[in-house]
Amino acid sequence: MPTLITGASGFIGSRLLCDEAKGLLRPGKQLPGARVGDLLDANSLRAACAGMDTIFHCAGYAHAFVSADPDAH
Repeated sequence: MPTLITGASGFIGSRLLCDEAKGLLRPGKQLPGARVGDLLDANSLRAACAGMDTIFHCAGYAHAFVSADPDAH
């Protein structure tokens, strides 16, 4: 079953990642077999999700609660 994991380089996402799953990473990050995309860019997200049956959304802003920006998370 084709699976995509957002936040694949993060604390939780990296623990879910296995040989059968593809990680979604931001541009500039590297991981073998990963797809590169941006959650805020609909076209890159659509391309990354193409052919996937399951998506684990583990991406997030880890330090949102210490940010002055209430919309950071």
